[in-house]
Amino acid sequence: MNFIFRAALSFLAAAFVLSSCTKEDNISEGSESTETVSGVTIPYTVTVSREPETRATVDGDMRTLCFAEGDKLYIGGFGVKGVLDIQTGVGETSGATFSGKLTYTGQGKIPDNFLLLATLVSAQQTVGKEVSVDGKGVVSVNYPRNEYCATLEEAVQRYSLLEGWGIYSMESFSLSQSTAFLNFEMTFEDDTPVGTEISAAVTTNRDNGPICTANVTTREENGKVVAKFVLPQAASSALNNASVKLGEGDGVSFGANGKKLEGKVYNVNKVVFSRPMNEIPLTVKALTAGTVKVDIIGTLSTGMKYSVNGVEKTLITETRDIPVSAGDKVQFYGNGTSTQVYGNYPKVRIQGGGDGFKCKAYGNIMSLLDEDGFATKTDLPNESQVFSSLFSGNTALTDASDLLLPATSLTERCYEGMFSLCSALTKAPALPAETLASFCYSGMFRSCTALTRAPKLPATTLANYCYLEMFLGCSALTTAPDLLATKLVQGCYARMFFNCTSLNSVKCLATSGIAENDSTYEMLVGVAATGTFHLANGVLWTLGNISGIPSEWTGRYPDGVIMSNPFPMIQALPRHLGKVIGSDGLVYESGPSADHVGVTPIAVIAYTPPTGNYMAVSIREDSDSFVNWYDAKKICEGKTKPSGFPVTWLLPDYDDWKAVLKANGGNEYSIMGLNTLITDAGGESFFLNLPYWTSTLSQQYADWAFALDLTDGKVKYTGYSTYNKICVRSFLLFISVGH
Repeated sequence: MNFIFRAALSFLAAAFVLSSCTKEDNISEGSESTETVSGVTIPYTVTVSREPETRATVDGDMRTLCFAEGDKLYIGGFGVKGVLDIQTGVGETSGATFSGKLTYTGQGKIPDNFLLLATLVSAQQTVGKEVSVDGKGVVSVNYPRNEYCATLEEAVQRYSLLEGWGIYSMESFSLSQSTAFLNFEMTFEDDTPVGTEISAAVTTNRDNGPICTANVTTREENGKVVAKFVLPQAASSALNNASVKLGEGDGVSFGANGKKLEGKVYNVNKVVFSRPMNEIPLTVKALTAGTVKVDIIGTLSTGMKYSVNGVEKTLITETRDIPVSAGDKVQFYGNGTSTQVYGNYPKVRIQGGGDGFKCKAYGNIMSLLDEDGFATKTDLPNESQVFSSLFSGNTALTDASDLLLPATSLTERCYEGMFSLCSALTKAPALPAETLASFCYSGMFRSCTALTRAPKLPATTLANYCYLEMFLGCSALTTAPDLLATKLVQGCYARMFFNCTSLNSVKCLATSGIAENDSTYEMLVGVAATGTFHLANGVLWTLGNISGIPSEWTGRYPDGVIMSNPFPMIQALPRHLGKVIGSDGLVYESGPSADHVGVTPIAVIAYTPPTGNYMAVSIREDSDSFVNWYDAKKICEGKTKPSGFPVTWLLPDYDDWKAVLKANGGNEYSIMGLNTLITDAGGESFFLNLPYWTSTLSQQYADWAFALDLTDGKVKYTGYSTYNKICVRSFLLFISVGH
């Protein structure tokens, strides 16, 4: 707990003491005399809980730090201190009881509202010098500056600072975790051997030295060279663009600017390379023992080379099996600077073999094109299928996230089928190219059934069939990469996500070329039953799997408005109550949905009888001012009708109003249901305290007509002189064949 908070608690405690002293003469005669004398010991039992959101975890299963034998509760406050031992609750995360004695050196009786600070200290923390208690009973956990814990569980047990405060008379405390734990797992891909001793220093961007250090030794784990260590830190520390420097190597950044460490475990998983990725040749690393197989159909004209763990390069022109042990690295090169194609004929595929064999791929793929100058090479030969199917069918490949594909301008079919049928692949490489070519990514990840996250696609200008079947059959993929192009071209997204059975979210910014020239043909056939399609403003996609948005998905504009699948009002069904009729005579999801595609919303469907006319209510007031009955009829009957449909605008009569009100709430004496229907569709609310004209004239009084008086939403039918000026809202009557 920081100094300011401690000072605040001390100040409050002092205030309580001063308050009690002024009332010392009023202490009840029934008070226990042992608590009114300075310097006495007082028996004290408390119940202790922990704030659940601040518990530090001790392993990947999220087990929490439990109360344990030997735990002690240190109590401090002005004139009060003591140590309580655990009585019940061992093995529990909350609700333990602690008992012991407090020493009170203040004046008079301890006030009931006296503020106490409690700190839980585990048995492990009392072994060394981790804990100190000052003369006032305030506990401090002394964090080491040059030590570390090998495991997270050890760190949580030894260095947790669980603090809280409570009122003396309440006899309970709620403790929060004030320590944060940096849990590092560093994986070395820089040929660092097992058993290497490394000094790790965590620093921020402030020039004030490391915030914590550790001396660690690398070890082998699942075929990897790793270093694992835990550094506990006080909650007041901030990551602030922090990095960990291992030995003399460059710092590896892991922190967010200004992010404060607060009572949690921060898992920092990093891969350390000896040099920039562009300088590392295409490498396949064996995670288990097996075989890396170079399958060559035909004969390579210039050949390719490989080396194992950086030793002498070997030239190959035909199929070759390369036995490997766990941790071995196979590097691949072209033969000199003679550029060749690996994906047409002959066709080269890098495979894996052996029971349970697993591998990963990383490094610069350009080493296959230029043995010596690949680090700076970013252009592809102007030929088709340069790297087509390079890893196709490699069921041992699990990770290609550090594979570098640096070309910014692609060529025809260059990456076609590169990872198709790689059923164990969980991580894909970045795809930085912004200039595409026809079929360049066609089927690149076809049937990668373990892939859960797609790489970003930054290109905004497309080429014919560029993404054809790119993720077809990626059944674990839930979210598509953002599709940024505004203009679609022939076959560009055709079958792109075909049979991605878990896919439920797509963002596409296309504004032209949609569903034209097979641009979106079967793009989303076989995806999740429901999902969200985020589309550009002003665009109307069709619903339907073949070339549009799946019919049960929701299309949303950037402001959250739902996209419509408009249809002629003559096809309206009873379930379309509350939908909006546009000026084009089509039915839309809502007023804003029509607005998004440049159509003026005119009415909300409010009555769908089994026979007869459907009725829609004007989406807005028909006059900016109050009007008499004669003008109200003229305004309503003179409104522009949607062309091509038999419709009638009119001033509704007494029975029209009743039918509409009953259809929306079942009560002809309440406007609230109808009002909600209209406002939910984006329309204007009724004036809930004003009258509205009907077309029904009085049979008893000349020049009188009925109106709906709306008082707090309740409807009364009242007669008004036809020369009175009140509100007007028109109805639209139309025929539907959807009864």
